[in-house]
Amino acid sequence: MSNCRSIVDLLYDNVKIYGKKIALKYGEKTYTFEEFKVHVEEVAAGIDALGLRRGMRAAIMLPNKPEFAFLYYALLRQGIEIIPLNILNKSTELNHILNDSKADAIIAWDKFADVIIPAVEGLEKCKYQLYIGNSTPQGGINLEEIWRKNRPTPARAEIKTDDIALIFYTAGVGEQARGAALSNDSVMLTVQSIAETFLFNSADKVLATLPLFNTLGQFVAMNVPIAIGATIVLHPKFESERVIEALIKDEITVLPGVPSIFDSILEELPEQSIAHNLRLCLSSGAPLSENTFTQFQNRLNVPIIEGYGLSECSPLVTSNRIYREQKHGTVGWPLPDVDLKIVDDQQRDVLQGEIGEILIRSKQVMCYYLNRPQATKAVLNDGWLKTGDVGRIDADGYLCLVDRKKDLILKGGFHVYPKEIELILNAHPKVMQSAVVGQTTSDSNECITAFILLRPGEQATIAELRSYCLEKMAAYKCPEKFEFRDQFPKSSTGKILKRALREE
Repeated sequence: MSNCRSIVDLLYDNVKIYGKKIALKYGEKTYTFEEFKVHVEEVAAGIDALGLRRGMRAAIMLPNKPEFAFLYYALLRQGIEIIPLNILNKSTELNHILNDSKADAIIAWDKFADVIIPAVEGLEKCKYQLYIGNSTPQGGINLEEIWRKNRPTPARAEIKTDDIALIFYTAGVGEQARGAALSNDSVMLTVQSIAETFLFNSADKVLATLPLFNTLGQFVAMNVPIAIGATIVLHPKFESERVIEALIKDEITVLPGVPSIFDSILEELPEQSIAHNLRLCLSSGAPLSENTFTQFQNRLNVPIIEGYGLSECSPLVTSNRIYREQKHGTVGWPLPDVDLKIVDDQQRDVLQGEIGEILIRSKQVMCYYLNRPQATKAVLNDGWLKTGDVGRIDADGYLCLVDRKKDLILKGGFHVYPKEIELILNAHPKVMQSAVVGQTTSDSNECITAFILLRPGEQATIAELRSYCLEKMAAYKCPEKFEFRDQFPKSSTGKILKRALREE
């Protein structure tokens, strides 16, 4: 990988080695590495014919379909910067991203037209509104019709390692989403680090059930398999029954996911053991419950490896290891070429075991926030990225996440970490999941509020939970308010949206 300038080089290298091998499976349809390359070049010819060139930007809003992968590699091949969009975004959110990024094009599934059309209204840029699917909404162009005209394959763009490849939009604290720009070098290093850390090989079959616009899904379930000659088994969306079926039928070896995915799989697993080839489950994005961690190991004899990352250095910078003890409640060791330290509010290194902000230094780290020099300066200093996450290093060198710095609750002069309370609440036999937030009161203090999702068929009272908390934690940490919920507001990857709860 070291002689390659972009992950497109890795695709072309593997076409020579694994040309007839299946690169992608979607339903009953399969694509060999050679066929994958042909589709990429067809798409590249289409976007080139439309006038999209190196250095331009294209936002893509597609569900998990083969076209996502073909388009992604075609854009990178032509040196076009990619802005992956969450398919759950609303028109106002899309309008902000397209306007802020000055995207030259948006490429979307035709079924998203009702969201796209108002989002592009009034934009100075975004000249191209391109659609994939059976219909062509008013004002748009059907990209599939363009790329299927057997046009000559355009020359590959001259790609430099420091060219921007990806722009991931991430929500800032109390402000609109901002774009974290990652270079080709960053993307290459990330792919290489993940492949090495988790011992990927060409025999692997990786289940892509996470959204491909998500950083974990995009890198672990798409880019790494393409880079090392493995097979992607792509699902349009997560369905636990289909995942279990795929473990058996498709002989899946690697399953990246988020905790809610592994929770659902456990609920659907048959009582009798199933035959499978699964060797690695990788979880990130939220804490994994001890019950899920233990039950998965016991029932499938496969560890769930917990890791940690963020959009600014996506998708992983630390992880537990396959060949070392997997310590639940930690997110492991830094990946190769990642430096990590814990600092106090004055940016001084803290002692081992002490709590502070997590700082990361690596070529994986973003180059900058798009159009935001001050925001970039606030988080990047001398190569170190301030993550905004609070953690500590335990005696064995494992990173333990404590909380998001922005979620920290100040109560009576004490620092209260919501995750600490959630771990205790989630251990209650009647509680399936909890979310703890600090809500500002009329006197500018913070009220600790616990939102509770009970297990099916269970009933509990506020008095019961309050008494339980007082037994397990200091009184100042005990939630003052408890609210029962049937469900939580969640992101597309299953992460609880605490901001929505906090603002209620």
